[in-house]
Amino acid sequence: MSSDTSETKPTPAPSADSWKNVRLSTLPKVFFFYPLVILSFLFAAAAGNDPPQWMGLLWFGMFALNLAVLSFDLNEDRAKTIAILFVALIIALFGIGVVGSMTDWLSQLPVKMNWVFYLLMAVLLTLFILVGYISTWVDYWQFSPDGSQIIHKKGKILTAHRYPTADLFWDVHHPDLVEYLMSGSGQVILYWPHYVRKGHPLVVLENVRFIGTVEEALRQRLGDDRRLSSLSFKLVGQQMVQVVSASGSPVPSPQTSPSSGR
Repeated sequence: MSSDTSETKPTPAPSADSWKNVRLSTLPKVFFFYPLVILSFLFAAAAGNDPPQWMGLLWFGMFALNLAVLSFDLNEDRAKTIAILFVALIIALFGIGVVGSMTDWLSQLPVKMNWVFYLLMAVLLTLFILVGYISTWVDYWQFSPDGSQIIHKKGKILTAHRYPTADLFWDVHHPDLVEYLMSGSGQVILYWPHYVRKGHPLVVLENVRFIGTVEEALRQRLGDDRRLSSLSFKLVGQQMVQVVSASGSPVPSPQTSPSSGR
Protein backbone atom coordinates (compact mmCIF):
# COMPACT_ATOMS: atom_id res chain seq x y z
CA MET A 1 0.00 0.00 0.00
CA SER A 2 1.44 3.35 -1.01
CA SER A 3 0.52 6.83 0.13
CA ASP A 4 1.16 10.18 -1.51
CA THR A 5 2.95 12.73 0.59
CA SER A 6 2.99 16.38 -0.28
CA GLU A 7 5.67 18.66 0.95
CA THR A 8 4.36 21.83 2.54
CA LYS A 9 6.27 24.84 1.36
CA PRO A 10 6.87 27.46 4.05
CA THR A 11 5.47 30.92 3.46
CA PRO A 12 8.36 33.16 2.38
CA ALA A 13 9.33 35.76 4.94
CA PRO A 14 8.98 39.39 3.90
CA SER A 15 12.12 41.00 2.54
CA ALA A 16 14.19 42.89 5.10
CA ASP A 17 13.90 46.06 3.03
CA SER A 18 10.24 45.70 1.98
CA TRP A 19 9.48 48.83 4.04
CA LYS A 20 11.01 50.90 1.21
CA ASN A 21 7.97 50.27 -1.01
CA VAL A 22 5.26 50.98 1.56
CA ARG A 23 3.11 54.12 1.41
CA LEU A 24 1.01 55.38 4.28
CA SER A 25 -2.11 56.87 2.72
CA THR A 26 -5.55 57.42 4.20
CA LEU A 27 -8.83 56.38 2.66
CA PRO A 28 -11.61 58.99 2.59
CA LYS A 29 -14.73 58.06 4.53
CA VAL A 30 -16.82 58.05 1.36
CA PHE A 31 -14.94 54.91 0.28
CA PHE A 32 -17.02 52.89 2.75
CA PHE A 33 -20.12 53.56 0.65
CA TYR A 34 -18.93 50.97 -1.88
CA PRO A 35 -21.52 48.33 -0.76
CA LEU A 36 -24.26 50.88 -1.49
CA VAL A 37 -22.69 51.61 -4.89
CA ILE A 38 -22.75 47.92 -5.82
CA LEU A 39 -26.35 47.58 -4.65
CA SER A 40 -27.38 50.72 -6.56
CA PHE A 41 -25.89 49.46 -9.83
CA LEU A 42 -27.66 46.11 -9.39
CA PHE A 43 -31.00 47.78 -8.69
CA ALA A 44 -30.53 50.21 -11.58
CA ALA A 45 -30.27 47.22 -13.90
CA ALA A 46 -33.24 45.36 -12.39
CA ALA A 47 -35.68 47.99 -11.10
CA GLY A 48 -37.33 49.31 -14.24
CA ASN A 49 -40.01 52.03 -13.93
CA ASP A 50 -42.18 50.16 -11.40
CA PRO A 51 -39.82 48.41 -8.97
CA PRO A 52 -41.04 46.27 -6.06
CA GLN A 53 -41.21 47.87 -2.63
CA TRP A 54 -38.63 45.57 -1.09
CA MET A 55 -35.92 47.16 -3.26
CA GLY A 56 -36.53 50.57 -1.71
CA LEU A 57 -36.57 49.18 1.82
CA LEU A 58 -33.38 47.20 1.24
CA TRP A 59 -31.63 50.21 -0.30
CA PHE A 60 -32.50 52.47 2.63
CA GLY A 61 -31.44 49.75 5.07
CA MET A 62 -28.02 49.58 3.41
CA PHE A 63 -27.84 53.38 3.38
CA ALA A 64 -28.54 53.47 7.13
CA LEU A 65 -25.83 50.86 7.79
CA ASN A 66 -23.31 52.87 5.77
CA LEU A 67 -24.15 56.02 7.73
CA ALA A 68 -23.64 54.09 10.98
CA VAL A 69 -20.21 52.94 9.79
CA LEU A 70 -19.24 56.56 9.04
CA SER A 71 -20.66 57.95 12.28
CA PHE A 72 -19.37 55.53 14.92
CA ASP A 73 -16.14 53.69 15.67
CA LEU A 74 -17.07 50.09 16.39
CA ASN A 75 -14.20 48.31 18.10
CA GLU A 76 -14.33 44.66 19.12
CA ASP A 77 -15.77 45.30 22.59
CA ARG A 78 -18.47 47.63 21.27
CA ALA A 79 -19.33 45.16 18.52
CA LYS A 80 -19.90 42.41 21.09
CA THR A 81 -22.00 44.72 23.26
CA ILE A 82 -24.16 45.88 20.35
CA ALA A 83 -24.62 42.29 19.13
CA ILE A 84 -25.82 41.21 22.59
CA LEU A 85 -28.17 44.20 22.87
CA PHE A 86 -29.52 43.58 19.37
CA VAL A 87 -30.30 39.93 20.11
CA ALA A 88 -31.91 40.93 23.42
CA LEU A 89 -34.02 43.56 21.63
CA ILE A 90 -35.23 41.06 19.02
CA ILE A 91 -36.16 38.55 21.72
CA ALA A 92 -37.99 41.29 23.66
CA LEU A 93 -39.92 42.42 20.57
CA PHE A 94 -41.00 38.86 19.85
CA GLY A 95 -41.92 38.45 23.51
CA ILE A 96 -44.30 41.41 23.57
CA GLY A 97 -45.70 40.55 20.14
CA VAL A 98 -44.97 43.73 18.22
CA VAL A 99 -42.86 42.19 15.45
CA GLY A 100 -45.93 41.47 13.35
CA SER A 101 -47.19 45.03 13.72
CA MET A 102 -43.82 46.46 12.72
CA THR A 103 -43.69 44.18 9.67
CA ASP A 104 -47.15 45.31 8.59
CA TRP A 105 -46.17 48.96 9.04
CA LEU A 106 -43.02 48.55 6.94
CA SER A 107 -44.95 46.72 4.21
CA GLN A 108 -47.28 49.71 3.86
CA LEU A 109 -44.53 52.30 3.41
CA PRO A 110 -44.55 53.52 -0.22
CA VAL A 111 -40.76 53.35 -0.61
CA LYS A 112 -40.22 53.05 -4.37
CA MET A 113 -37.48 54.49 -6.54
CA ASN A 114 -37.12 53.75 -10.24
CA TRP A 115 -33.96 52.78 -12.10
CA VAL A 116 -33.00 56.42 -12.72
CA PHE A 117 -32.62 57.11 -8.98
CA TYR A 118 -30.47 54.04 -8.42
CA LEU A 119 -28.27 54.81 -11.42
CA LEU A 120 -27.76 58.47 -10.44
CA MET A 121 -26.84 57.49 -6.86
CA ALA A 122 -24.44 54.81 -8.09
CA VAL A 123 -22.69 57.19 -10.51
CA LEU A 124 -22.51 60.05 -8.00
CA LEU A 125 -21.03 57.92 -5.22
CA THR A 126 -18.61 56.29 -7.66
CA LEU A 127 -17.29 59.71 -8.70
CA PHE A 128 -16.73 60.72 -5.06
CA ILE A 129 -14.96 57.44 -4.33
CA LEU A 130 -12.69 57.85 -7.37
CA VAL A 131 -11.77 61.42 -6.39
CA GLY A 132 -11.02 60.24 -2.86
CA TYR A 133 -8.90 57.37 -4.14
CA ILE A 134 -6.90 59.71 -6.37
CA SER A 135 -6.19 61.86 -3.30
CA THR A 136 -4.29 58.94 -1.75
CA TRP A 137 -1.70 59.31 -4.52
CA VAL A 138 -1.08 62.99 -3.86
CA ASP A 139 -1.10 62.88 -0.05
CA TYR A 140 0.95 60.11 1.54
CA TRP A 141 3.88 59.25 3.81
CA GLN A 142 6.90 57.19 2.75
CA PHE A 143 10.34 56.29 4.07
CA SER A 144 13.38 57.78 2.37
CA PRO A 145 15.55 55.24 0.49
CA ASP A 146 18.06 55.01 3.33
CA GLY A 147 15.33 54.92 6.00
CA SER A 148 16.75 57.90 7.90
CA GLN A 149 13.64 60.01 7.25
CA ILE A 150 9.93 59.60 6.77
CA ILE A 151 8.59 61.98 4.13
CA HIS A 152 5.13 63.51 3.90
CA LYS A 153 4.34 64.28 0.27
CA LYS A 154 1.29 66.40 -0.41
CA GLY A 155 -0.24 68.45 -3.22
CA LYS A 156 -0.21 68.37 -7.00
CA ILE A 157 3.50 69.12 -7.04
CA LEU A 158 4.05 66.78 -4.07
CA THR A 159 5.59 69.21 -1.61
CA ALA A 160 7.75 67.14 0.74
CA HIS A 161 8.12 67.58 4.50
CA ARG A 162 10.85 65.41 5.99
CA TYR A 163 10.97 64.05 9.54
CA PRO A 164 13.79 62.01 11.13
CA THR A 165 13.23 58.37 12.05
CA ALA A 166 16.00 58.28 14.64
CA ASP A 167 13.58 59.58 17.29
CA LEU A 168 10.36 58.19 15.80
CA PHE A 169 7.97 56.08 17.87
CA TRP A 170 5.01 54.35 16.25
CA ASP A 171 1.92 52.27 16.76
CA VAL A 172 -0.91 50.67 14.79
CA HIS A 173 -4.49 50.23 15.97
CA HIS A 174 -7.82 48.98 14.61
CA PRO A 175 -10.29 51.42 16.19
CA ASP A 176 -13.17 50.36 13.93
CA LEU A 177 -13.73 46.65 13.38
CA VAL A 178 -16.22 47.17 10.55
CA GLU A 179 -13.91 49.48 8.58
CA TYR A 180 -11.06 47.01 9.07
CA LEU A 181 -13.19 44.16 7.71
CA MET A 182 -14.42 46.28 4.79
CA SER A 183 -11.08 47.67 3.62
CA GLY A 184 -8.23 46.30 5.74
CA SER A 185 -7.59 49.82 7.05
CA GLY A 186 -6.53 51.03 10.47
CA GLN A 187 -4.94 53.84 12.46
CA VAL A 188 -1.22 54.70 12.43
CA ILE A 189 0.37 56.91 15.10
CA LEU A 190 3.75 58.56 14.54
CA TYR A 191 5.30 60.30 17.53
CA TRP A 192 8.52 62.29 17.97
CA PRO A 193 8.91 63.02 21.72
CA HIS A 194 12.05 65.16 21.22
CA TYR A 195 11.23 66.69 17.86
CA VAL A 196 9.00 69.74 17.49
CA ARG A 197 8.68 71.32 14.06
CA LYS A 198 5.71 73.50 13.16
CA GLY A 199 3.67 71.79 15.85
CA HIS A 200 3.96 68.26 14.47
CA PRO A 201 5.49 65.99 17.12
CA LEU A 202 2.45 63.71 16.92
CA VAL A 203 0.70 62.58 13.73
CA VAL A 204 -2.44 60.43 13.69
CA LEU A 205 -3.34 58.87 10.34
CA GLU A 206 -6.86 57.44 10.12
CA ASN A 207 -8.09 54.75 7.70
CA VAL A 208 -4.60 53.85 6.46
CA ARG A 209 -4.79 51.33 3.63
CA PHE A 210 -3.13 47.90 3.81
CA ILE A 211 -2.67 48.24 7.54
CA GLY A 212 -1.12 44.78 7.89
CA THR A 213 1.60 45.59 5.36
CA VAL A 214 2.17 49.00 6.96
CA GLU A 215 2.51 47.46 10.42
CA GLU A 216 5.08 44.96 9.16
CA ALA A 217 7.04 47.74 7.43
CA LEU A 218 7.13 49.89 10.58
CA ARG A 219 8.21 46.87 12.61
CA GLN A 220 11.04 46.09 10.18
CA ARG A 221 12.35 49.63 9.98
CA LEU A 222 11.80 50.91 13.53
CA GLY A 223 11.48 47.77 15.65
CA ASP A 224 8.99 46.72 18.30
CA ASP A 225 11.06 48.43 21.02
CA ARG A 226 9.77 51.76 19.67
CA ARG A 227 6.14 50.71 19.52
CA LEU A 228 4.10 53.06 21.69
CA SER A 229 1.88 50.38 23.21
CA SER A 230 4.96 48.47 24.40
CA LEU A 231 6.11 51.64 26.20
CA SER A 232 2.80 52.22 28.00
CA PHE A 233 1.81 55.10 25.70
CA LYS A 234 -1.86 55.78 25.09
CA LEU A 235 -3.58 58.33 22.87
CA VAL A 236 -6.13 60.16 25.02
CA GLY A 237 -8.16 62.81 23.24
CA GLN A 238 -5.56 65.05 21.59
CA GLN A 239 -2.60 64.12 23.75
CA MET A 240 -0.19 61.22 24.00
CA VAL A 241 -0.08 60.00 27.58
CA GLN A 242 2.33 57.48 29.02
CA VAL A 243 2.84 56.25 32.54
CA VAL A 244 6.28 54.71 32.35
CA SER A 245 8.41 53.00 29.74
CA ALA A 246 9.06 49.27 29.70
CA SER A 247 12.40 49.81 31.44
CA GLY A 248 10.88 52.03 34.12
CA SER A 249 12.32 55.30 32.79
CA PRO A 250 10.04 58.22 31.86
CA VAL A 251 9.58 59.30 28.27
CA PRO A 252 8.77 62.96 27.47
CA SER A 253 5.19 63.91 26.70
CA PRO A 254 4.28 65.75 23.48
CA GLN A 255 4.49 69.51 23.35
CA THR A 256 1.45 70.15 21.14
CA SER A 257 -1.76 68.65 19.90
CA PRO A 258 -1.70 66.06 17.10
CA SER A 259 -1.85 66.77 13.41
CA SER A 260 -4.46 64.80 11.52
CA GLY A 261 -3.25 62.88 8.50
CA ARG A 262 -6.58 63.26 6.76
